[in-house]
This record gives sequence, C-alpha cells and structure tokens, in this order.
Amino acid sequence: MINKETIKKVLNNNNINKIKLLNQGWSNDCKYYIEDIQQQKFILRISDISLYDTKLAQYNYLKEINKLNINAPVPIEFGTFDNQVYMLLSWVHGDDALEVIPTLDEKSQYELGIKAGLMLKQIHSIPVASNQIWYEVFKNKIPQKIKKAKAALIQHQHLDTFIDYVLNNMEIIKNNPMKLTHGDYHLGNMVISKDLKLGIIDFDKVAIADPIDDFKPFAWNVRKSPVFATGLIDGYYSGKPQESFFKALTLYAAESCIANVAWAISFGEEEIKIASEVSDQTYEWYKGFSLIVPTWYEKNLKNKFKTLFTNNKTRIILSLKQEYLDRIVEGKKQFEYRFSIPIEDLEAYLYIPTPHKKIAGTLELKNTRWMDKKEVSTFYQKVGDGEYETMFAWIGERKGCYVSKIDSVTLFKQAISFKYLKDNFNFTAPQQWLYLHKNKKLEEYLSEVKYLSTKE
Repeated sequence: MINKETIKKVLNNNNINKIKLLNQGWSNDCKYYIEDIQQQKFILRISDISLYDTKLAQYNYLKEINKLNINAPVPIEFGTFDNQVYMLLSWVHGDDALEVIPTLDEKSQYELGIKAGLMLKQIHSIPVASNQIWYEVFKNKIPQKIKKAKAALIQHQHLDTFIDYVLNNMEIIKNNPMKLTHGDYHLGNMVISKDLKLGIIDFDKVAIADPIDDFKPFAWNVRKSPVFATGLIDGYYSGKPQESFFKALTLYAAESCIANVAWAISFGEEEIKIASEVSDQTYEWYKGFSLIVPTWYEKNLKNKFKTLFTNNKTRIILSLKQEYLDRIVEGKKQFEYRFSIPIEDLEAYLYIPTPHKKIAGTLELKNTRWMDKKEVSTFYQKVGDGEYETMFAWIGERKGCYVSKIDSVTLFKQAISFKYLKDNFNFTAPQQWLYLHKNKKLEEYLSEVKYLSTKE
C-alpha cells in the first residue's frame, strides 16, 4: 500500500486528507479512495508501467465518454512514477447497485435498466477506428477458450453443449460491427445514489468490439433483477429488440459459459461454485440452448410501466435565446410568449442559436391560449415576467400572441452541438420552431437524452 505522503507527492497535492485502499472488483489495478480537505472525493488507479499505452487509451476514452449525458468518472490527471502509471478520476457517488437493486420496486428497477441501456447506447455512439473484423477476432479466440476449458481439472456438466452451440452458430455475427464498448457492463460496475441516480464505473476493460458483447455479463443482472436486465435491453433498443440481437446474445452467453468454470478455478471453491451456478442458470434460461430469447426477458414490461416508450406528447424544437433560458432556470420567467406555436401540450427541445448553436434541454409547455395585445401586456406584468411596456412594444402592430405555461425545465448534462446534430441527424436549425416527428431518428435520440436527464 502506498502511504498518504507518497500520494500527495505524486499528485502534487498537500490537501489530501484521507486515503483508503479499495479491494472490490477483479481489476489488477491498485485502487485508492481519496478525499481532500474540501471533502472532494476521487479514485486513484495505479498500474504497472508496461500497461502505459492501454491505460492512456482508457483515460482518453473516458474524456470522450464525459462529453455525453452519462454519469461516469471524470478524468482529472494522468502520469507516471516509480515504474507505475496512474490516473486520477472523480468519485462517482452512490452505493453498490448489486445491493440496491433488490430493495427497489419493480418500476424503479425497470427504469434504472432503461437508463443503463440508454447510457450504453451513448457509449457505443463514440466514433472509433479499427482495421479488424469482429467475426475474425471472435473466431480466433474460441479455440484457446475451448482448449483451456477442456484441460481444466473441473468441467461443467454442459460444457459440450456450450462448445457445440458456439462452433455451430458463429456465422450469426459475421457482419456485426465493432464499436467502443465498456467491456464489463453489469450491476457490479454500477452505483445507485439515494435519489436513484445511476452511475457507471470501472472502465478498465474498455475495448473495441461488437456492441452486443457488452450485454454478455447479463447473468449478474438477472440473478439480482430480471426486471432491470429487461429494462437494459428495452432502453437500448427503444423497446423493440430484434431477433438478430437475441441470436448474437445467445452465442455470447454460450461462449461465456465455456470459460466460466476454468476462469474461476484459480480463485478458489467459492468462485467455482458461483461460476457453476451461473452456467447452470444460463443453460436453464435458454432451455439447453434450444431458445433464442432467454426465459428471463419480460417483453411486456414496457407496456406495464409508463416509461420512455409511452410518452404521447407533441415534441418540437424551439429556438430560444440563452438569456431567456437563464431567466427560466432562475425562476424569473414563468410563461413563454410566441406569435406562432402549437396549442397542445408540448415537449419543447431548446435550440440556443448563434453564438452557442446547441440544444441545451427541454421545456414542458402547457395550457397555451391566445391573448390580445392589452391582455397579454397586463398579464406579462402581473405574473412578474416583465414590464407592461416591454410586452406592448414587442407585440407592435400585431393583435396579440400565444401564451404557454412553463411547467418544467430540464437541462442536459452536456448540451448537444449543432455540428453533432447536423452530422448525425441532418439537423436544420429552426427560425422559431419545428415539429420533431418529421425527423424520427433525431426525435428518438433527443427523447433518450431527456430521459437520462430527468431520471438523474
């Protein structure tokens, strides 16, 4: 264990007040919880210098992940000392999700699963380059896994079934893409705060692989909450997972079962027991690998709970100056005034024009009605939005305007730039407002970002 004075010296920080060695998890990193005199909390990860390139890549990937609407460790510092490499990250607040999930009601479990799925989808959206073909990568690693499993002192009773399924079904993933993946995405690498804010941690296995491979550790989710595990899939696929997904997941489940017991042997009897149980359960969930969709997946949960998939509000993109958004957030503006706007209740995504050029959040607009010039000017002053003369002058030669009640405002963790919107969704900035349903792909993406923001 490295002492406090050494850590202070490495980080060039004399304000460190507390350090604690962390023993959780299977990472080979040496991990420390750190707290300074301002009660700011961090995690320090230390690895052998031979892993420098790998750790630098992980650190840089975390930089990209923090540009998204994801609650993940913020990379703060990266460096070397005494033939070791270190990275300092922010501490993600919350309790072990494996312990918290079983204590929650089903709806909360499902919503957290949806949120986990949406976060994973965002991670997979980060552009990465690879000259490898996933099918070849996967195919080339299987012989060694089989050899190791066959040579192990303990073998699972259904090992041959797992092996046969993998060898006979690899063609399923022949055209699957490679994207940035977390590498170990399950409840054991998540935290949940008291207000049910979900955080994703332990990115030390981040890799470029088939995105469906990130669903492979589902057993650890299902053993605690099949509802959460279902929500994760529904969130990622907007409630409509395709057969091709389940086929690939079944292949990866069988692949995982090949290695489970052989991997656990070096960790002792308790881990061997757990690995055997997981393989037994996986075998049962797939009924001896005669099923494509595992028995734990509950396809009707999205209809049981009112979630992301049951929002029937009209969605628009509304152009709004930054100064007006600031007033709304500060509680100094309670109504929105427009010469033209749909009169139904609205979910308005806020496009902040030049020089910002970004979508920053949403407004819920309700009870829209028309007011004539004098009525709206009087109303404007009465509710405290501004002076009578200001509104009267703004109306000018017009007869009046529409007035909408601002019911709620949600700001995104990371605003979405015009460039990203244009490059990925062929976005055109509105002069005033535009219906979002005309761009379904963009509507789905923005509704997911909002869901993440409102559930934090």
